[in-house]
Amino acid sequence: MDHGAHFHRCDFQVHSPRDTNWAGDRPSNEEERAEYANQFIAACRERGLDVVAITDHHDFAFFHYIKQAALSEQDENGHELPESRRITVFPGMELTLGVPCQALLILDSTFPTEFLSSIYAILSIQSNDPTEHIHAPVKCLEHFTDLVELHKRLDDNESLRGRYIVLPNVTDGGNSSMLRSKFKAHYNRMPCVGGYLDGPYSKLGNGTLKILNGLDREYGNKAIGVFPTSDNRQLDFGELGKHTAWVKWAEPTAEALRQACLARHTRILHQPPELPAVIITSLEVSNSKFLGPLVLEFNPQYNCLIGGRGTGKSTILEYLRWALCDQPPRYSEDDDEVPDFQAKRNSLILNTLVPVQAVVTVGFSINGVPHLVQRDSQKSTVSLKIADSEFRECTEQEVRDLLSIRAYSQKQLSAVGVRTDELVRFIEAPIKRQLADIDGTLDDLKAQIRGHYQTVQRKRALERDTSRDDIEAQSLQQQIDTLRNSLKGLTDADRETLTQHDLVSTEEQVIQAWGRELERLENSVRQVAQEISTMPRLLSPAARLHHKDMLEQIEAQVQAIVKVAKGHVDAATNVLAASSPAMGQLAELRRQWTAKRDAQNTLYEGVKQRASSHETQLNQITTAEERLKTVRGLVSQNKERLAAFGNREESYQKAKREWVKIYKDRGCIPVLRW
Repeated sequence: MDHGAHFHRCDFQVHSPRDTNWAGDRPSNEEERAEYANQFIAACRERGLDVVAITDHHDFAFFHYIKQAALSEQDENGHELPESRRITVFPGMELTLGVPCQALLILDSTFPTEFLSSIYAILSIQSNDPTEHIHAPVKCLEHFTDLVELHKRLDDNESLRGRYIVLPNVTDGGNSSMLRSKFKAHYNRMPCVGGYLDGPYSKLGNGTLKILNGLDREYGNKAIGVFPTSDNRQLDFGELGKHTAWVKWAEPTAEALRQACLARHTRILHQPPELPAVIITSLEVSNSKFLGPLVLEFNPQYNCLIGGRGTGKSTILEYLRWALCDQPPRYSEDDDEVPDFQAKRNSLILNTLVPVQAVVTVGFSINGVPHLVQRDSQKSTVSLKIADSEFRECTEQEVRDLLSIRAYSQKQLSAVGVRTDELVRFIEAPIKRQLADIDGTLDDLKAQIRGHYQTVQRKRALERDTSRDDIEAQSLQQQIDTLRNSLKGLTDADRETLTQHDLVSTEEQVIQAWGRELERLENSVRQVAQEISTMPRLLSPAARLHHKDMLEQIEAQVQAIVKVAKGHVDAATNVLAASSPAMGQLAELRRQWTAKRDAQNTLYEGVKQRASSHETQLNQITTAEERLKTVRGLVSQNKERLAAFGNREESYQKAKREWVKIYKDRGCIPVLRW
């Protein structure tokens, strides 16, 4: 755990069973008090509290039980918790002052317990026996008519000076709040930099918020930090942690609370803090000719290396960049004023790490999942470990894909704004993953659009061809009819034969279209049969499942459905087989129709022979009929293809709209967020 500042969820007003308004049974002996304290710490853990202040009215008697319970808390394996995971307990006291208002006095969390009793005398508080089950009735400290006087009395004691903070009640309304009419002078004079609420921050009115944010001139434009509190005094902990603040500090002291109040916008939050999802957690250098062995742990928010010239600040950052495979931009030979940073880094690694066969390990976390990157200076290999898995070799690009960092030396940073390629890298680095995902989507969409566009173009061409062929077919039919009507010497029976010939030609086109449709159906069924043969995908015997029995039932049902579907596909395959009864019956019907067509053609040829005196017209009719047959075949096939295309124009337009939307969303990615 690093020793930097972190946010802690705090409830700074919690009462003990000695409170005069306690709801529930009161522990009456040492064992019962210790048991209650353990239950209290467990309740804090359950409610997600990191910090509490025990603030009974003019009383410290119960504090040491809670403190001891926090120090002796154990994890699920029965081991004592490390200090960084313990619940912090501040000693405190709720004061009823002659101002008149109420205030919380909070001391350092490490304030010696044995010195707490001296505060009674300092504040002229008459306490009762700490073994009593209830503390003495609350009497107003009338001698403190001003918060300045209270601070002066506390500061006069050397053991307290700088180790306490006073937080007056600034609740919106009520007889205990500092924010009441005629209290403007008290508010202006008070040396307090923070205050507490008996309730949530969200319920404050606009007028109160204006005062607390330093926007009210009548209150001296005095802004203070605000701590919502639960004021819990129930045995069942019903109010515990109900109203809290998240406060940032490095050490749990009163001075840390004071500094948080002075930087209230960044160190006091009334909603859970939004911490980065991706953080660098540690750097370990096994050895170095310059720094020797080195282990650093980083804060999840802000880190700063401070030291004189030549102490190794830049070296540490370069080790970090090298281990994370950051690729600095390469500059051309024309950039005489810009040094080759890659060469400088290679020289640093070669001179300080390679001679001692050093290994640099960097830890980082992505959405709470720990990762370790290990880079060997001697072997020039990179290894990656994710969570509890083993280290495995990986490529530099794989590391960059997981954690794309932006790192610059001083002179590199000055070049960012004047080089287009580096400026683009600076902007795109924090959103590299999003851009990669978008690019992948765009590649797929690009292929779809191209396919749709080609289909649309083909469909449009077919529509043009079909329209043209339709016109040609109409023209040819009119030509044939005109030529036949011009033939002389034909009987009515001959003319009927000519008319029937056109109908038979139309029938032939229809039968050929049906044949093509059956062929496409057979191909489709064959393709479905091939795909369904690999279904369903079964559960792996080694799969770890929570509801295994239920999934096995679902698997069995899926198998049954697929089996039925396979049966239908097999049946369709059998129906379409040439040897099937249905296809045999179809073949027989086609043979019968073919015989009738051939008989009709024989009659037609006889008519043509009897009209041999009109040889020129007959040749024209024959040519036109052959062309009409071809054109009608083309029209029929094109219409079948058009029907198969469906509404591809709509799919094409939808893909185009999606393309535009993705590019619009791509331009709106917040580049300054990780």
